[in-house]
Amino acid sequence: MTTYEFKNTIWRYYQILEERFYNSIRYVELDISNFNTYSIEFINQIQTIGAEIDTVLKLMCGFTPSCRKNMTDYSNQILQSYPNIKNHEVRTGNIGIKPFESWDIENSAKSLEWWNAYNYVKHARNENFKKANLKNVLSALMGLYLLEMIFFKKLADNEGVPDILTSTLFYISDWKTNYIDLSKTFGKIT
Repeated sequence: MTTYEFKNTIWRYYQILEERFYNSIRYVELDISNFNTYSIEFINQIQTIGAEIDTVLKLMCGFTPSCRKNMTDYSNQILQSYPNIKNHEVRTGNIGIKPFESWDIENSAKSLEWWNAYNYVKHARNENFKKANLKNVLSALMGLYLLEMIFFKKLADNEGVPDILTSTLFYISDWKTNYIDLSKTFGKIT
């Protein structure tokens, strides 16, 4: 995959998911005190985001799209290839979450609360309605954002191009970008 292909398929879809979440926080304030708020809209979002995480993890691990893989398969490769993933904090406003902080190879599917919620909602929605809440959707979307930033950075580094993608909602606290300083190329613009 090239950075061009990534931006036109994976990143464009991410932007749609982010916009959908952004629209939902017009009705449920993005605040820790609302983290347990659940809704049918959040059911739809967590299922869509979870499916996209599965797609991105397959790409990052080099698995074919049609193969059946699970979090155990992903965690073995991702945690070895990107051990810092557990330390990255994604921020929005005054909220900071490390979506992969608790990811454990020994208990890969159950160690991520938001992934666990996604699976419960996917397989038994009527019994697990309340797991489709603001906190789990936000954490899953932040997890997807982080995965995509890591994957895009790798692609951009391989191509020797800038690795900058912009989000309406999120940034990564300790993220270092590889960008071109045009002032050094063309001189300062006054």
